[in-house]
Amino acid sequence: MRLVTTFLTLVLALADFGDVEVGLLLLNAPLSDTFMQLLRVNVRGELSTNGRRAILRPGSDGVYKEMTRQRYLNIDENGKVVFTQTRQPGFSLSYPTQQLLYKDEAGFVLCGDDLVGYQCECENKIPVFIIYRELPAGMLFEELKPPDKEWYVERLCPGKGG
Repeated sequence: MRLVTTFLTLVLALADFGDVEVGLLLLNAPLSDTFMQLLRVNVRGELSTNGRRAILRPGSDGVYKEMTRQRYLNIDENGKVVFTQTRQPGFSLSYPTQQLLYKDEAGFVLCGDDLVGYQCECENKIPVFIIYRELPAGMLFEELKPPDKEWYVERLCPGKGG
Protein backbone atom coordinates (compact mmCIF):
# COMPACT_ATOMS: atom_id res chain seq x y z
CA MET A 1 0.00 0.00 0.00
CA ARG A 2 2.91 2.37 0.78
CA LEU A 3 4.26 1.77 -2.71
CA VAL A 4 0.92 2.74 -4.28
CA THR A 5 0.69 5.84 -2.06
CA THR A 6 4.24 6.86 -2.97
CA PHE A 7 3.52 6.35 -6.65
CA LEU A 8 0.31 8.41 -6.53
CA THR A 9 2.04 11.19 -4.59
CA LEU A 10 4.78 11.42 -7.20
CA VAL A 11 2.33 11.35 -10.11
CA LEU A 12 0.32 14.18 -8.58
CA ALA A 13 3.44 16.14 -7.65
CA LEU A 14 4.85 15.90 -11.17
CA ALA A 15 1.56 16.25 -13.05
CA ASP A 16 1.62 20.06 -13.03
CA PHE A 17 5.24 20.31 -14.13
CA GLY A 18 5.37 18.20 -17.28
CA ASP A 19 8.89 16.94 -17.87
CA VAL A 20 10.38 17.88 -14.51
CA GLU A 21 13.91 16.95 -13.55
CA VAL A 22 14.26 14.78 -10.46
CA GLY A 23 17.32 13.07 -9.04
CA LEU A 24 19.17 11.42 -6.20
CA LEU A 25 22.01 12.53 -3.94
CA LEU A 26 25.16 10.43 -3.78
CA LEU A 27 27.95 10.63 -1.24
CA ASN A 28 31.51 10.65 -2.57
CA ALA A 29 34.66 10.59 -0.44
CA PRO A 30 37.26 13.10 -1.72
CA LEU A 31 40.07 10.54 -1.91
CA SER A 32 38.05 8.05 -3.95
CA ASP A 33 37.20 8.39 -7.61
CA THR A 34 34.96 5.34 -7.63
CA PHE A 35 33.21 5.15 -4.23
CA MET A 36 29.65 6.48 -4.39
CA GLN A 37 26.92 5.77 -1.86
CA LEU A 38 23.25 6.67 -2.18
CA LEU A 39 22.15 9.16 0.47
CA ARG A 40 18.84 8.51 2.18
CA VAL A 41 16.38 10.09 4.63
CA ASN A 42 16.00 8.54 8.08
CA VAL A 43 12.78 8.51 10.13
CA ARG A 44 13.67 11.88 11.72
CA GLY A 45 14.04 13.52 8.30
CA GLU A 46 17.84 13.72 8.42
CA LEU A 47 20.07 13.09 5.41
CA SER A 48 21.90 9.88 6.18
CA THR A 49 23.47 6.75 4.76
CA ASN A 50 20.52 4.79 6.29
CA GLY A 51 16.79 5.07 5.67
CA ARG A 52 14.59 5.42 2.61
CA ARG A 53 15.60 6.77 -0.77
CA ALA A 54 15.19 10.53 -1.26
CA ILE A 55 14.05 11.67 -4.70
CA LEU A 56 14.65 15.40 -5.13
CA ARG A 57 13.45 18.09 -7.49
CA PRO A 58 15.85 21.04 -7.76
CA GLY A 59 14.31 24.48 -8.04
CA SER A 60 15.77 27.42 -9.94
CA ASP A 61 15.62 29.41 -6.70
CA GLY A 62 18.10 27.11 -4.92
CA VAL A 63 15.39 25.14 -3.10
CA TYR A 64 15.43 21.32 -3.28
CA LYS A 65 12.18 19.48 -2.65
CA GLU A 66 11.99 15.85 -1.57
CA MET A 67 9.16 14.43 -3.67
CA THR A 68 7.81 11.61 -1.51
CA ARG A 69 7.11 13.52 1.70
CA GLN A 70 6.97 17.00 0.11
CA ARG A 71 9.69 18.44 2.36
CA TYR A 72 12.61 20.74 1.59
CA LEU A 73 16.36 20.32 1.97
CA ASN A 74 17.64 22.44 4.88
CA ILE A 75 20.58 22.97 7.18
CA ASP A 76 19.37 22.97 10.80
CA GLU A 77 20.74 25.02 13.72
CA ASN A 78 23.25 22.24 14.54
CA GLY A 79 24.57 22.10 10.98
CA LYS A 80 22.83 18.81 10.12
CA VAL A 81 21.31 18.39 6.66
CA VAL A 82 17.60 17.72 7.15
CA PHE A 83 14.26 17.83 5.34
CA THR A 84 11.61 20.16 6.78
CA GLN A 85 8.45 21.97 5.68
CA THR A 86 10.38 25.25 5.40
CA ARG A 87 11.82 26.29 2.04
CA GLN A 88 15.52 27.12 2.39
CA PRO A 89 17.18 28.66 -0.67
CA GLY A 90 20.93 28.72 -1.18
CA PHE A 91 21.61 25.26 -2.63
CA SER A 92 23.21 24.98 -6.05
CA LEU A 93 25.16 22.55 -8.21
CA SER A 94 28.67 23.07 -9.52
CA TYR A 95 29.21 22.57 -13.21
CA PRO A 96 30.14 20.06 -14.68
CA THR A 97 30.48 17.78 -11.61
CA GLN A 98 26.96 18.38 -10.23
CA GLN A 99 28.42 18.71 -6.75
CA LEU A 100 25.91 20.10 -4.24
CA LEU A 101 26.91 23.44 -2.74
CA TYR A 102 25.32 25.55 -0.05
CA LYS A 103 25.80 29.29 -0.51
CA ASP A 104 28.46 28.45 -3.13
CA GLU A 105 30.55 26.41 -0.67
CA ALA A 106 31.15 22.66 -0.37
CA GLY A 107 31.71 22.06 3.38
CA PHE A 108 29.66 18.85 3.76
CA VAL A 109 30.81 16.15 6.19
CA LEU A 110 29.78 12.61 7.05
CA CYS A 111 29.58 12.26 10.82
CA GLY A 112 30.35 9.12 12.80
CA ASP A 113 26.60 8.61 13.38
CA ASP A 114 26.08 8.31 9.56
CA LEU A 115 24.35 11.71 9.35
CA VAL A 116 25.38 14.38 6.87
CA GLY A 117 26.30 17.79 8.20
CA TYR A 118 27.39 21.12 6.79
CA GLN A 119 30.35 22.94 8.38
CA CYS A 120 29.43 21.37 11.70
CA GLU A 121 31.20 19.75 14.61
CA CYS A 122 30.54 16.05 15.07
CA GLU A 123 32.49 12.99 16.12
CA ASN A 124 34.58 11.10 13.58
CA LYS A 125 33.63 13.40 10.71
CA ILE A 126 35.14 13.13 7.28
CA PRO A 127 34.77 15.69 4.48
CA VAL A 128 32.61 14.44 1.61
CA PHE A 129 31.23 15.60 -1.70
CA ILE A 130 27.51 15.30 -2.34
CA ILE A 131 26.78 14.65 -5.99
CA TYR A 132 23.38 15.13 -7.63
CA ARG A 133 22.44 12.58 -10.31
CA GLU A 134 19.42 13.14 -12.50
CA LEU A 135 16.97 10.27 -12.60
CA PRO A 136 15.04 10.06 -15.89
CA ALA A 137 11.32 10.44 -15.16
CA GLY A 138 10.52 7.29 -17.15
CA MET A 139 12.86 5.30 -14.95
CA LEU A 140 11.33 6.84 -11.84
CA PHE A 141 7.82 5.76 -12.75
CA GLU A 142 8.98 2.32 -13.87
CA GLU A 143 10.64 1.74 -10.49
CA LEU A 144 7.67 2.98 -8.47
CA LYS A 145 4.74 1.53 -10.35
CA PRO A 146 2.74 -0.95 -8.25
CA PRO A 147 3.15 -4.66 -9.01
CA ASP A 148 0.51 -6.26 -11.22
CA LYS A 149 -2.19 -8.68 -9.98
CA GLU A 150 -0.15 -11.79 -10.85
CA TRP A 151 2.65 -10.58 -8.56
CA TYR A 152 0.27 -10.47 -5.59
CA VAL A 153 -1.39 -13.80 -6.44
CA GLU A 154 1.97 -15.56 -6.71
CA ARG A 155 3.11 -14.26 -3.32
CA LEU A 156 -0.18 -14.82 -1.48
CA CYS A 157 -1.13 -18.14 -3.11
CA PRO A 158 2.03 -19.78 -4.50
CA GLY A 159 1.36 -22.02 -7.50
CA LYS A 160 -2.06 -20.51 -8.27
CA GLY A 161 -0.83 -17.63 -10.42
CA GLY A 162 -1.72 -17.55 -14.05
